[in-house]
Amino acid sequence: MHKNILFDTDIGTDIDDALALVMLKASKKINLIGVSTVYGPSLVRAKVALTLLDALGDQTTPVIAGDEETLSGNTVWLSGKEADMVASSLKPIKHSLVEFVDKQFENLLIVATGPLTNVARLIDSSKTKKKIQSLVIMGGVLADPGLPRFEHNFAADPIAAKKVIESDIPVILVPLNLTSQFQLTDEELKSLSIVQSPSGKLIARWLNNWLETTRSLPKNNFFYNTVFLHDPIAVAVAQQMPCKKKIMSVVVDAKNGEVLLDKRGQKIKVVTGVENQLVEEVKITIIEYLRNSL
Repeated sequence: MHKNILFDTDIGTDIDDALALVMLKASKKINLIGVSTVYGPSLVRAKVALTLLDALGDQTTPVIAGDEETLSGNTVWLSGKEADMVASSLKPIKHSLVEFVDKQFENLLIVATGPLTNVARLIDSSKTKKKIQSLVIMGGVLADPGLPRFEHNFAADPIAAKKVIESDIPVILVPLNLTSQFQLTDEELKSLSIVQSPSGKLIARWLNNWLETTRSLPKNNFFYNTVFLHDPIAVAVAQQMPCKKKIMSVVVDAKNGEVLLDKRGQKIKVVTGVENQLVEEVKITIIEYLRNSL
């Protein structure tokens, strides 16, 4: 049976959300029931998703603009280029996300690749929480001297992250510890930048915008001039890509989103390893799907 997936995303800043959406569209193993956007200009982000879906030949997948403000009240970080190449004539559906999910399938898998504000709202609603079978979340970072102490999605709305992770809904966490091991090489970046399909041209423009954004960071910054495959890997995990998982008991700090191991915490599955060859297949899938799209 195909999985019913809702993709919750802050698409429009880091290019990896757009690549994850391409990965979802390339899959024949899932039923993408909708895309919801979150964090700051969620209406603009919804139009980004609609623009990409349209370029991929999909004019039917519903897109819902979700919450703009975080539960934590933190300042929203933006690149300033979220609206570039967006088709302003495309409109998201008018339902709230809670209304949309309430009318959808049971046994819903949510793949969340942005701050968890929308997901926390769904969990707060008794009529939508029961629809959610499981969550695959790209976010969080476990203590590692080679990595930043905080991961963006959890730090952007730590109250939401705590609420979601410590709920009783089964979670598979795809943390920064894993995804930071995989990035696009210069050759792969070049391959993405020269795809001539409509969707390929969009990705090329957004890819360039993201690299320009990262190059404004200090050169010793972890993310300088780099495209990590955070969100496509989370999508691949949701599509049952073989991977190593470990059950861990964790708590989330509601002030900063730090993920801490605590034997009294919530037990979740954490992805700890993926074979390099499987990630190479993810890259090939994305590039080939863009090449073969309308």
